[in-house]
Amino acid sequence: RLAERAVVVTQYLQVVFEQEAAGGTGQQDSYSPGEIIKLWATVHKLPRNDSITDEDNAANEFPAAGDVQLPPVSNASIKVNLLWRRVLPGGNALMLTRSEDLPEVRLRKSRRVPGRYEGKITAPETEGYYELQATVSVPNLPRVRLSELIAIDAEPDLEELGEEN
Repeated sequence: RLAERAVVVTQYLQVVFEQEAAGGTGQQDSYSPGEIIKLWATVHKLPRNDSITDEDNAANEFPAAGDVQLPPVSNASIKVNLLWRRVLPGGNALMLTRSEDLPEVRLRKSRRVPGRYEGKITAPETEGYYELQATVSVPNLPRVRLSELIAIDAEPDLEELGEEN
């Protein structure tokens, strides 16, 4: 099992948002332009406990999904989109002005794992730092937002590098 990437614990929910390369190479922070990025989130209800204080909430002193069997949420809606953040070090600043439709996807409920939502998104062709942003909506509860910073960076063409030397 992969380590958790982005976790938000609210008074009512625990949401875990994760991503990895489609080839199953595990978590990574950098992708190639056009690469498929697998996304998933798990949403669980927290036990109702009126004795939980704001200080407990701020310290996230709640049981992790692996510690206690938390009930899964089966009626969540999860939207994931990419936001441009900045150019890569040594990159071309003109890339910032390039207009590109950034992908957006709604995760689908898993058929195998209760409380899990899955999908995929294609990395944009423009290199740079991007924020993968997930918005989780559960009826009658406040929206939850999670994000993860990733880099889109083309691998250098080894043949071209050899010709330059």
